[in-house]
Amino acid sequence: MDHVLAFFGTRSTDWSVLAKTSSGTDQAMQEGLAAYAREQSAMYAKMKSHCHQMWALVPQFVQMHGDAEVVPSEFDDSSNVTEF
Repeated sequence: MDHVLAFFGTRSTDWSVLAKTSSGTDQAMQEGLAAYAREQSAMYAKMKSHCHQMWALVPQFVQMHGDAEVVPSEFDDSSNVTEF
């Protein structure tokens, strides 16, 4: 989960930097590229925030129910997993 949060945070930062340094052939293109980059940055920031909120109680659940079956056996399809 930490890797996903880090990934979304990095992508948000990358797009934010691009928004500030975008260059185009003309002023309208520059403004369009910067706007797109800001939207992408905001999207990744929102995804990170959403995941952080959704996973906030996972550590407590694992601590309290570490031996609990998270994926019911009827949904466990690990028999189809190919080992590399």
